[in-house]
This record gives sequence, structure tokens and C-alpha cells, in this order.
Amino acid sequence: MLDDLRAWERQPPHGSPRLLVVSAGPPEANRAMQLRSLVLLDNEGIAMRAFGASGTPMAVLVDGQGRIASPIATGAGEVMALARGHSKTIGGGTPESYSGSRGRP
Repeated sequence: MLDDLRAWERQPPHGSPRLLVVSAGPPEANRAMQLRSLVLLDNEGIAMRAFGASGTPMAVLVDGQGRIASPIATGAGEVMALARGHSKTIGGGTPESYSGSRGRP
């Protein structure tokens, strides 16, 4: 999946979301991934729990107002589909149903 993320960063589809990677581990290991996107180190899993994620890789789309705008994408295929702007292929429901109690992490 790392190669897919790097390729996506080199040529993101028009209108695709900006990527923020939430990761754990030492800064050196995260730098070694050679991602262009911002990497937030969260060794305690605070962000993961706030978004309702239970493992990796997982992703969620957050809108410009800081609201959850997609279901949680689980697994490399769904995460890359979300990054490519194909959130309709992830889970079910409508964006309004995603915000619920997790509207703002």
C-alpha cells in the first residue's frame, strides 16, 4: 500500500482530498516511508479512537468543517478508493449518517 500512496501523492486525481497520515512509531521509521503528506505521530492511538478506527490501514474523509464525511474505509483497497475520491464504494449510508456522535473528533 505504501507504493500506492506514494504514487497517489505524485499524481493525485483532480479534486481528491488532501492526505494526513496518522501513524505510530519512531519519527525515523515514519520518515523512511518517504511520504510527501503530513504525518501525525500518535503512539497512544488517540486519533484512531476518536475516529472509531480499530486497526490499520483505515481512513476516513473529513470535510472542510471538520465533520466526518465518509464511513471508515478498512483495508488497503478501501483506503485507496477513498483517496481516489470513490467514497461511494465504501460502506453504506449517506454523509449525514456518518457524523452522528463522531461528527467532530
